[in-house]
Amino acid sequence: MVKGIEKSSVKADQICDYIPLTSTACNLVNIFQKCTILFMDESKVAKSPYYTYLQQKSFSRCVLLLIPFIGNFFVGIYDLVNDDQQHYAFSAVFAAKGNKELMLSYIQNYSWAFKYASKDLKEDPDIMLAAIKKNGMALKYASDKFKKDPAMVIAAIQNSAGIAYVFANTDIKGNADVVAAAIWENPSAAFAFR
Repeated sequence: MVKGIEKSSVKADQICDYIPLTSTACNLVNIFQKCTILFMDESKVAKSPYYTYLQQKSFSRCVLLLIPFIGNFFVGIYDLVNDDQQHYAFSAVFAAKGNKELMLSYIQNYSWAFKYASKDLKEDPDIMLAAIKKNGMALKYASDKFKKDPAMVIAAIQNSAGIAYVFANTDIKGNADVVAAAIWENPSAAFAFR
């Protein structure tokens, strides 16, 4: 429940950055919270998606967004050019690479997060299934164990328009169910099986 609220708070804060006057109020709170984070235990910050996000958000961005309209305009242009939100997400995901709960939550929001999971988490079936359900192309970064698993490969194929078939282990590419799933998802794949 708490993680859901924190993820919603991150999303709300990201949206508020583009709304004049609302961004002013939100970023006053952000500046206050950024000052209090300095005195928090690092382990608490690392476990919280919201505080991890807030720690990554630059102080200058918060100050700029205190200026209604003009600040929103410049931040919007900056984000458009630099895709800054992805930078915050990447930093948070990279910090959580060994934490199963955080990685699961990031995979739900960012389909590319699985790529940065630790080796141990890439062996975890819950993490793998969540990544594949979000984006079947995650099979590319899966361990060999999952690239040989027909159920995982079929799930990946179904969530990638058949393209994930390319990343399956060669031993399983001849499996009738895997081939049928690939053809069902992408009929043009039938030419590859002649």
